[in-house]
Amino acid sequence: MKENSLSFQEVVDRTKALIRDFEKVEKRPWGVEGAMIELQKQVGELSKQVMTFEGYYIPYRDTQPEYQTCELPRVSPFGLNPWRHRGVLAHIME
Repeated sequence: MKENSLSFQEVVDRTKALIRDFEKVEKRPWGVEGAMIELQKQVGELSKQVMTFEGYYIPYRDTQPEYQTCELPRVSPFGLNPWRHRGVLAHIME
């Protein structure tokens, strides 16, 4: 497996570019309100994946496509330890 060696600044720059691309196609600006709603949605989706993988739901859901999951990665896609890089969102949103 190839290890990703992006610097923190490269991650910030890529994220800002991605945000600019989305701003071109979104129906309206998100601002803090939209960002917080999306963050809550993403945390909810992650929680659903963890609970599914750990077997918390009733057996019926094991056969439902919307509850299929896989093992979660131990590190972020950028190779950053999220606990070591507190304040990432604040830095990106500058």
